[in-house]
Amino acid sequence: MLEDYVKRLKDETKEREMLEVNLNLLIQNVRMSIEHHEKLCRDVKRKEDKIKGDLLVVEKTFESLPDLTAEMPDAPLPTLEALFGKRK
Repeated sequence: MLEDYVKRLKDETKEREMLEVNLNLLIQNVRMSIEHHEKLCRDVKRKEDKIKGDLLVVEKTFESLPDLTAEMPDAPLPTLEALFGKRK
């Protein structure tokens, strides 16, 4: 009976050791995954900031364009022929 008990204790100890190894691997993988996703988030944030900056430049440029419709409200639009000229 004592031998059976010792055998079960050894088996349980082996099982717990394997569980510890597996849990340590899981923790390591989760940490690596977190680091990867944090880096990905930083990259996305950097790109988002760059795009927002570019958008501000585009908006400023657009706002600085003259409003030609206000200067010539009744002027007719040129025809395609007038714009590109007839080619022979």
